[in-house]
Amino acid sequence: MSLRSKLKIYLAGTSNRNALKYRSDAKNYFGKKLILFDPFVEIEENITNTSGLNKPWQLSDEEVDRIVIEDKEAIKTCDILVAYIENFTCGTVMEILHAWNNQIPIFVINPEKNRIHDVWLRYHTKQFFTNTHECFKYIIDEVSK
Repeated sequence: MSLRSKLKIYLAGTSNRNALKYRSDAKNYFGKKLILFDPFVEIEENITNTSGLNKPWQLSDEEVDRIVIEDKEAIKTCDILVAYIENFTCGTVMEILHAWNNQIPIFVINPEKNRIHDVWLRYHTKQFFTNTHECFKYIIDEVSK
C-alpha cells in the first residue's frame, strides 16, 4: 500500500455500455473516498481527441504506442486494479497481467459469474465480485483500513 491517504484505483475494462456504467458508478459513489484513475478519460480520450479519431483501428502506430505505454505507467502508480469483465478483451487481460507483474492486487467485477472458473483469471485475481458497489465497498471497508 502507498503512503497516500486515499487508495488509488485503476479502472480496467472495455468501453461497452455496462463497463462505462461501472466506471461512472465507481466515480459517482466512491470518488470522494478513493482516487479513481480511468484510462479512457485520463489517457485515451486525450489521444483520440487530439487525433480527431475515435476508433482504435484508425489510430497511428505512435498513438497506439502512447496509449499502451501511458496505461502501463499509470497502472504502476496505482494501489489496486479493478477490472470489469463480462467478456475477455486483450487490453483488459494485459492490464491485469501488468498489474500482477508489478505486485498490484487485482479485483474483478464479473456480473454473470461466467469467468470465475477461468484458471488464469483466478490465479491473478485477489477477489471476485458481482457488482461495482460490492467491490468498492469491500475495498473501502477491508483494504483501506
